[in-house]
Amino acid sequence: MNKEESYHAFEILYWCGIRLGELLALTAEDFDFEKKTLRINKSYQHIKGKDVITTPKTSKSNRVLTLPDFLAEEMQDYIFRLPWYIVIDPSNWSSTIYFSFLSTFNNRG
Repeated sequence: MNKEESYHAFEILYWCGIRLGELLALTAEDFDFEKKTLRINKSYQHIKGKDVITTPKTSKSNRVLTLPDFLAEEMQDYIFRLPWYIVIDPSNWSSTIYFSFLSTFNNRG
């Protein structure tokens, strides 16, 4: 995992206050760069040895967050620079990137 991926992951966690599972379930479609919002409507979990995307635990966990201007710009730039083979399936782009982040995060203790 490169430093840029880690940087953006931590920025989203910090500035948006989302849970790690919510971060890992994000897709490009969850970002609305015109409105500068981020939709949280799913979560990543590891259940019985399988990676699963689930709905949030409570209805209040479904929410739309306003992104700070600088973060919306940074994420738009980052997503649009991703290689086409990652972005071609917008429902899976973050998984490809952030599963390696999760491994790195867990290996650090």
